[in-house]
Amino acid sequence: MRTKHGTRLTGSRFERASLAYDQRHGSVLLGVTHCILIVDDSHSRTTLEVIKVHLMSLGYEFVSAANAADAYELARQLHPDVIISDLAMPVMNGIELCQRIRADPELQTIPFVVVTAKKEDHIRRDAFAAGVDGFVRKPIEPARLRLLVTELINRPRSVAGPR
Repeated sequence: MRTKHGTRLTGSRFERASLAYDQRHGSVLLGVTHCILIVDDSHSRTTLEVIKVHLMSLGYEFVSAANAADAYELARQLHPDVIISDLAMPVMNGIELCQRIRADPELQTIPFVVVTAKKEDHIRRDAFAAGVDGFVRKPIEPARLRLLVTELINRPRSVAGPR
């Protein structure tokens, strides 16, 4: 299936029963699978692959978009549990995508994480001012990413923005 902008859907709808392996307790759990929308415009798709590798062990499903416009369209269709977006993208960057998500009443409570290699402190401040829930610098620290995403998925969805 493709969006009207040509992005191929690479995941399926979540919230269906599935088996997930709980590595901490060494058991198989019957539960709900959560979906993460990953936005990465780079041709190498490095950020996408790194994020997937670090989160696959938690049993999440993934849908990807190559640009912010497709990501917004997918978010409207799928209502993912978390959106993880690269910051630097042409046309609409990750902060602008977050602002668009926050302005949409149907999407405004979806947790939003920005990933960037930029080190400037003002970028972090700008991102949180725009309503992001998490800010991850590259190179990605796997344990921090897993903890952040797990916390965002498990928190109440009545309010968006940093906690």
